[in-house]
Amino acid sequence: MTMEADGEVKIPLGAETAAAMVVALVTYTLVHYAVVSMVMIGADTFPDAVALLLWGVRPNVVRVAAALLGAAAGICSARLVCDLTLDAYQQRPVFWTFAGVLGAMTLGKIWTPSLAQQLAVAAQYAAALATAYLLYWRNEAAAPASPALLPDAEKLAARPPDEGAFGPQAERDQ
Repeated sequence: MTMEADGEVKIPLGAETAAAMVVALVTYTLVHYAVVSMVMIGADTFPDAVALLLWGVRPNVVRVAAALLGAAAGICSARLVCDLTLDAYQQRPVFWTFAGVLGAMTLGKIWTPSLAQQLAVAAQYAAALATAYLLYWRNEAAAPASPALLPDAEKLAARPPDEGAFGPQAERDQ
């Protein structure tokens, strides 16, 4: 960390990227298990509705749908948490972290005798990797290199800093 002339602490990009890797994996894991649990509890709570939607009782389909939904929701929430908590981080190393860790987990789980479970694990990995690619790999390539390239940069630069939700700036905006 370095101290800027105006008193702000600047954290190096490498440290923020490493923090983003850890934060993203922890967030993905927590949200994934929460979503899968909610889907499975919902399927157990309303079995008639699930049987109507799936044209019969199909627990494997519910498990696959829960895994896919959990993977996509976990990656999306990981990106949101990283963007909200960290100022600047490189997104592609976070993508490679997901690819490596989830790939290792997939290899550990795929050697089960059940074909349905193998397909569920492979589909979960594909959904997580596709979502991570869309949110981490493609967004970094499309991000502008400089804040000056953003629209209305002059207006944002000329505007006084925000004093919070209850400061004088909030009163002027209303």
